[in-house]
Formats: sequence, C-alpha cells, structure tokens
Amino acid sequence: DVARAVAGYDPRYAVFAVRAAADAVTVTLTPTATIHWPIFVVHDWRGSEPTSVTVGGEDTPALVTLDAGTSTLWLTVAADVSTPTEIAIR
Repeated sequence: DVARAVAGYDPRYAVFAVRAAADAVTVTLTPTATIHWPIFVVHDWRGSEPTSVTVGGEDTPALVTLDAGTSTLWLTVAADVSTPTEIAIR
C-alpha cells in the first residue's frame, strides 16, 4: 500500500480512491489548490454506470469507465474544484 499525504489520494495514478456503499459514493474534497477535473477510482461498484454525478448539489457531466469484472468504476468529474465541495456519485 502507498502512504498518502491526503486521505484517499493515490499519487501513483493521480486519483482519489474510494469505496462504494450500495453503488453510491459521497465525498467532500477540501483542496488547498484548484483540482482540475478530479478522477475517482470507486471500488466495490456492483451495478451499472452511475445515473447521477453532482458537484456541490449541481448535476455535472462525467467521463465514466466501468470494469464490471473487478467492480471498479473510473470516473472523471468534468468540473474544477477549488473550495470544499461535496461530490456525489449515484
């Protein structure tokens, strides 16, 4: 495992690694600088592609790749995050 200066951030791949609960994830990013289009690797995603991605409560486009064989969802949020912001994937 890799030591992480920011909880959940994996610098090897420049992604935030999180685990799904019932095919849903809600995280709050608290950046110290603007994060351009944050990328998430969501482990334990068992369903189909998400139907909703919100950033600060607003529907937001995302680029999605689902690997059903490993229950892994790769998701790039099409938004910059520069202040503490909740991101929800459903």
